[in-house]
Amino acid sequence: MRKVGSIYNAIEGLNGGAEGNRTPDLCSAIAALSHLSYGPELSGRHLGGHLESCQGTGTENRFRTSAALPRGPCKVTRQPEDPHQEHVSMIELLGFISYLITLYIYVIIASVIMSWLMAFGVINPYNPTARAIWQGLSAVTEPLLRPIRNVMPDLGAIDISPIVLLLGCFFVQSVIIPNIAKLFI
Repeated sequence: MRKVGSIYNAIEGLNGGAEGNRTPDLCSAIAALSHLSYGPELSGRHLGGHLESCQGTGTENRFRTSAALPRGPCKVTRQPEDPHQEHVSMIELLGFISYLITLYIYVIIASVIMSWLMAFGVINPYNPTARAIWQGLSAVTEPLLRPIRNVMPDLGAIDISPIVLLLGCFFVQSVIIPNIAKLFI
């Protein structure tokens, strides 16, 4: 398809450049980079893109603009996924869960320190900002501390449920997550 006065007419006859002939090595390098940038390799045109995949062999390999391609839906074929990719994603998920547990440990420690500061009168519990922070920390920690308090014996004014929860978090982080990760290595 030739358009009079378009840029495509000027570069159509040239070798190399953005619209020129490609060597097989360059074509495979572009396809590999395209796979990294756009996900699964597509058969035919890139969806919404401007390039068609390499056709032919040798110097016949050529990228054509989508203006020269027939309109219509693109047929997408997925390459078989790398079996190790699933393992890598699981390891990354376990690492993310470990980071969330670390963050939760910091929230538990902040809650304990704030409860001590409020109990000793260092922080005014009637201050709206302090009360909002305390309610936020309690909303995050109480769902796990309450069942521990129900199981623990009554020790009077001493509450060791945060220590039990911290030990549980450390156990999950240092024993359970690494053992699950070993299944995927």
